[in-house]
Amino acid sequence: MKTSPPLDELTKRRRELRHRRRWRLVQGVWQLLAVSGLTASLLVLATSSAWVISKPTQVRIIGNHEITTEALYRILNFRYPESILQVQPRALEQALLAQAPLAQASVTRRLWPPEILVTVREKTPVALTLPGPVVLARDLSPLEEQPGILDDQGVWLPLTALQAQAPKPDLTVVGIKPQDLRYWKPFYAALRLSQVKVTQVDWRNPENLILTTSLGLVYLGPYDGQVFPQQIHRLNQLVGLPRKVPLTKFSYLDLRNPNLPTLQLNLPHLTKSPSPARPRAPHD
Repeated sequence: MKTSPPLDELTKRRRELRHRRRWRLVQGVWQLLAVSGLTASLLVLATSSAWVISKPTQVRIIGNHEITTEALYRILNFRYPESILQVQPRALEQALLAQAPLAQASVTRRLWPPEILVTVREKTPVALTLPGPVVLARDLSPLEEQPGILDDQGVWLPLTALQAQAPKPDLTVVGIKPQDLRYWKPFYAALRLSQVKVTQVDWRNPENLILTTSLGLVYLGPYDGQVFPQQIHRLNQLVGLPRKVPLTKFSYLDLRNPNLPTLQLNLPHLTKSPSPARPRAPHD
């Protein structure tokens, strides 16, 4: 048979329970005050002029040699004044890599003194772009209005973003449009395999891309990611063509069908109207 605890022991237990409840209440109040104080402090710091990026000199860019600092500032697009705590380094890095020919971009924040450090590593541009004919019926993109540069991934930047003394690429692309840039990466990867020197890509008519090469003009037809490597392979096989047919004898090499390359011969000027010349198939 169990016996009830003494009255003094019950009183002591009740007193301990009340003490614990009061202590938990005090702890809760202090935690609430601490969180509120921390939040208020962070808010004050975020809005304090001591933690604000208020001028371009607080954004330091290093590592650029060919691209102007002003061009990179425009991509960063800071709206002064801006709290340093609201700056998102990852988003800025992605913007730089997407809008400039850069191999690497790093953005870090320094709290005191408040400063943004941007470190970049440039890529060598592979092509100079020139605008094609102006279409007045629609709004033009910067790519269609002004010269620029392309990297091997298809990232475009206006030519004005380069330092005046920066070397220009040997390859020129004429008339490429924003919707065509998605093809540039595989196009250029295949073009690099050409043993025939290519100095210009005419993209003004997307139904017939034309290369200017050491063999003369080469007609490709519309860009096809499956066919273009075959066209380059066939072009490599014709590298010795000038030894068989003088370049002055034909106006262009037609590789629209890489399995049946043809030469468009130049016609002599005759007094009588000659019958149309049949294209000649060059020997491999």
